[in-house]
Amino acid sequence: MRSQTRRWWERKLICVPATLLVVSAAHVHGQNVDTVRVGGRALHTEWIQPTTDTLALFIRKGAVDRPVATLIGSVTRAVVDGQAAWLLVQAYHTPSGDNVDSSVVLAATLAPVRYSSIAANSNERFTFADTLITGTVTPRDSAQREIRLQLREPVFNAVVDNAMIVAALPLAEGYAATYRSYNPPRGFGTTMLRVSGAERLQTARGVVDAWIVSLDAGGAPTTLWVDTRTHRVIRLRAALAGGAEFWKLPAADQVYVVPK
Repeated sequence: MRSQTRRWWERKLICVPATLLVVSAAHVHGQNVDTVRVGGRALHTEWIQPTTDTLALFIRKGAVDRPVATLIGSVTRAVVDGQAAWLLVQAYHTPSGDNVDSSVVLAATLAPVRYSSIAANSNERFTFADTLITGTVTPRDSAQREIRLQLREPVFNAVVDNAMIVAALPLAEGYAATYRSYNPPRGFGTTMLRVSGAERLQTARGVVDAWIVSLDAGGAPTTLWVDTRTHRVIRLRAALAGGAEFWKLPAADQVYVVPK
């Protein structure tokens, strides 16, 4: 059961939610809204840099923090058919077991190439070829299921690419954008992104100026704090039912950064 809970946090909050609601750009009155597409002009992929982070995932309700997992994430350079690419790996460690997600995207366009997930309860493998998505889902306790989807245009891979998309956008006060993603194997949806302000954070690495970015995808309201200099996501907070909050932030910052 804990393994299933871990997958729920991973799908619903760390990345774009599994059950997505299409949000129209018209909802942002009086603002210009970028429509961000795979390989589109809104992306500044040259801003993306290799990273390695150890992150703490926990649920806060009142003054009580309940750890969910430790996440070790990395972004490293790769090559696919002679083209520069990024390899993204997210390894979740919990008392009940580990889960590893990996994804490859083309560096110039963020077009997804392949994705895999190895978990205690299932394995997933997907291949992206422009507008064609094929894959398999193999639960531990049932038969393998094959998936084949033909799209009208390429979409992002929602599972591990969300922070990379944010890193490539020209964030500024009042900036707004939408982008469409596929969350293997659950479905498609559009995310509305808005920069609602800025904040100076005290972190284990010193003072960091960050944009406050809200993501609206029809699930739990999610807020990101994004380093204005490096474009890296520093923290994530998602509101849950009953007044609880889900947090993801650097493990070294957990003790003293998040106000209670």
